[in-house]
Amino acid sequence: MEELEKLRDKIDELDKQIADLIYERQNLSNKILRAKKGLFTYDPAREKKLMKKIFSYKLNSKLAERIWRQIIGFNLSEQKKLKIGY
Repeated sequence: MEELEKLRDKIDELDKQIADLIYERQNLSNKILRAKKGLFTYDPAREKKLMKKIFSYKLNSKLAERIWRQIIGFNLSEQKKLKIGY
């Protein structure tokens, strides 16, 4: 049981580090948004390049894609509210 608690504590530490890094990334994204001066400049080539780089990391590719698509999607929604339909 002691080993289980140690492993869970380690996961808790990693979760905090992940949250801190996401927070830092979001701050940088906000600075980019301000630098764009309100322009919606979605760049599919940049996204493709980013995803290719992400897939080269030691993550399961399906998991990596889901995580980064969420992050990218959120950032795009902050730039411009997407209209669906009319």
